[in-house]
Amino acid sequence: MSRFRLAIVGVDHPHGSGWRDLLANLDDRIETVALVPRFGGTTTSLEECYARLPRYDTVDELIANAAFDGALVALPNDESPQAAISLARAGKHLLLEKPGAATVAAAEQIAEAVTTAGVAFQTGYMWRYDDAVARLRDMVADGRFGKLISVEMTFVTSDARRRDPQHYLFDRDTSGGGFFNWLACHYLDLLLYVTGQPVVAVTARTGVFGGEAIDVEDGGAAIMDLGGGGIATFI
Repeated sequence: MSRFRLAIVGVDHPHGSGWRDLLANLDDRIETVALVPRFGGTTTSLEECYARLPRYDTVDELIANAAFDGALVALPNDESPQAAISLARAGKHLLLEKPGAATVAAAEQIAEAVTTAGVAFQTGYMWRYDDAVARLRDMVADGRFGKLISVEMTFVTSDARRRDPQHYLFDRDTSGGGFFNWLACHYLDLLLYVTGQPVVAVTARTGVFGGEAIDVEDGGAAIMDLGGGGIATFI
C-alpha cells in the first residue's frame, strides 16, 4: 500500500516539533513530501530528516506545484483559515492545529469549505485518543453516573511570563484570544466529546492575572449549560 503524502504548512508553531517527531515515527505509512515554512523560508528549527524537502513560499504555490494527499496546517490563528480553505478546495485532506481560527466566523468558513469539498478533517485535539477519556466517555454513555447534572473541569498551566509575553500567542490581532482560546479549547472539546451534549449557554469572566502587559486573557472561569440540562464549570 502506498504511503500517504503529507505537506507541512508552518514550521515554527509551538507544537511543530512534536508533530514532526510523530510523523518521523510513522514513516511506514506517511511520507512528508513538502514544506511551507512560513517564516521567510527559514528551516532553522527543522530536524535533519526534513531539511532537504522541497519548500514553497505560499500555500497556493504548494498546491500548484507539489504532489500530496493532505496537509498538516500549524499556523497562527489569523493565517490558518485561508490556508485550510484553500487546501480543502484543492481536495486535500486536513490536520489543522487547534484552535484553527481567531474567530467563530472564520472557523465556520473552514467547516463549510471542508464539508463542500468532502475531504477528511481533524483538529489537534489529541486527548480524544487518551484511554482514560475513552473509558469515561463509555461510562457516561452507559449511564454509569445516572443523569448527568454536573461536570467540573480545572486547567492549570504555566503563566504568560514563562511562555514569553511577546509571542504571537498573546497578541489579540493574531490569536484572537489567550489561554481560553488555545488551551481551554481542549477541555471544551472533551466536554462535548465525553458527554455527547452541546453547550447551549455560557456565562464567563476572564482577565489578566499574571501582571504581564498582554492584550488577551491569561485566566478565567466559565459556567456552561448543557443540552441535557446539566451544568459544567471550568476554571
